[in-house]
Amino acid sequence: MHILKEQSHWIIIALICLISLIIASPKGEFPLNDDWMYAYSAKHLFENGSMKLCEWAAPTVVFQVFWGRLFCKLFGNFSFEALRFSTIALSWTGIVFFYLLLKKMHYNKTVSLLGTFVLFFNPLWFLLSYTYMTDVPYLALSIISVYFYYSGIESKKDSMLFAGAFFAGCSYLIRQLGMVIPLMVLLYLFLTKSLTLRKLIIICVLPLIVVFLHRYWLFYIHGLTWAHKTGQDIKIAFDNIFLKLAGSFIYLGIFVMPFSFGIMFSDKADRKTQTNLNIYKKASLYLVTVFLIIFILLYGKFPYFENVINEYGLGTITAHNMSYKAYGIFSKIYIWHALTVLGAVSFIIFLKYLVVELKINSPLFFIFLVYASQFLVSLMRYKFFDRYIMILLPFAVIAGVAFISKRKNYMPVFGVFLLMIMFYTYSGTIDYFKWNNAKWLLANEVVNRGFSHKEIANGFDWDGWFTFSENLERLKLYKKTEEIGEWEWQSLNPYKVIITFKPPQDSEELILKIPYSTPYARKDEYLYARKIN
Repeated sequence: MHILKEQSHWIIIALICLISLIIASPKGEFPLNDDWMYAYSAKHLFENGSMKLCEWAAPTVVFQVFWGRLFCKLFGNFSFEALRFSTIALSWTGIVFFYLLLKKMHYNKTVSLLGTFVLFFNPLWFLLSYTYMTDVPYLALSIISVYFYYSGIESKKDSMLFAGAFFAGCSYLIRQLGMVIPLMVLLYLFLTKSLTLRKLIIICVLPLIVVFLHRYWLFYIHGLTWAHKTGQDIKIAFDNIFLKLAGSFIYLGIFVMPFSFGIMFSDKADRKTQTNLNIYKKASLYLVTVFLIIFILLYGKFPYFENVINEYGLGTITAHNMSYKAYGIFSKIYIWHALTVLGAVSFIIFLKYLVVELKINSPLFFIFLVYASQFLVSLMRYKFFDRYIMILLPFAVIAGVAFISKRKNYMPVFGVFLLMIMFYTYSGTIDYFKWNNAKWLLANEVVNRGFSHKEIANGFDWDGWFTFSENLERLKLYKKTEEIGEWEWQSLNPYKVIITFKPPQDSEELILKIPYSTPYARKDEYLYARKIN
């Protein structure tokens, strides 16, 4: 019985993961969002035994391709479901190491478990865990790397530091951001005056070797892709920094609402926090508050960035006329206005406690350096998607755990906000897979009726999987690779049929329609295939 009690938190984590998998039910042989480009490489490796990057791919992605191939081997054939399970495995592993990291930082089991749930049920983490996108695999490996690096710093064991370096190298082989991790570990050791030549070698040499070998392979063996030749992986832009930064604050505020409002309504008075706020810290809070008010007045309601979270559902918009799609209570505009205000207030509360807790010699500062630095790199990219904010989640959740660990009676409010996030995450993920499954079934049936894949306007994922490579090769016949526009390949498709949520009008010829169920409607919703006039 004592053993069972000791292992109870592991049992809870395992049950939550399994129950969530059953509820989400990520079935279906189709890509999601951008993951078709990584699936292309995994399929090529599985079928031909050689590594070939998709021309659209800018991330390093090598580790993920080999990892995906392993799961295809386990499943016995290439399939998108096998690739999704490869991501699920890394997601669950990342969750386990995140829980271990919280315990390693000396937080008790209960608050560590609550923090793990906030990360797990975050809509970005949760939804992307059921795709073959690089976001969750990269973040999971970064968490594992940080766990070992932190363990090595705390225990002064070289083996732990080496393990951190190994997983930093693995994370780099998914996304180039991985090279930042060991650099920030070195910076932390330097700032805390504990850096030695021995530690520098252990922390950095292996990741540097990985970076060198990868770059040599990419430039001299494999060859640069279209994405590399056109600078998709290195383009930077500073013109929208205000939007990116302030918008990210709102997103982060929403993600940490269980912590912010949990401590706000806890029974412990905030007098100590108030007295610890010097004039500079108070001035900073006022400036950020004004900054967010101006931002909301200029840009309006959340959400502000493309990709996963949008007004029409959770998940990337890849079907036409999404405004006709059922979205339940989230179709009400006041919900998004309320979330905007709650997000801003939550962030200010969060920041108020953060400026007190964040000290240069604290473990929290170590986590801050690792993840805030990566966020700054993402912030400078010319393209900025909401899923890039995920890189701040480990730090934000650990900070939230630090806040609530010093308080009592936060649980009722914390629980309410966590349940709200869980409802949005679960319902949005179910809906996402339901309509995507219907979208692909409908388009495949249109193909069976005599239309080619390139004649069907069924979204970026459909076009990417079926037409990108062929169309790009056609463009290369009369243009240099670096001169080919980002969406030029899509313009070559002679669309004759459109897949849409909008019912056809009188003058439009319906080919076929297909029903799908969703948590956001009491009766079946429909997707339509109609001819383009």
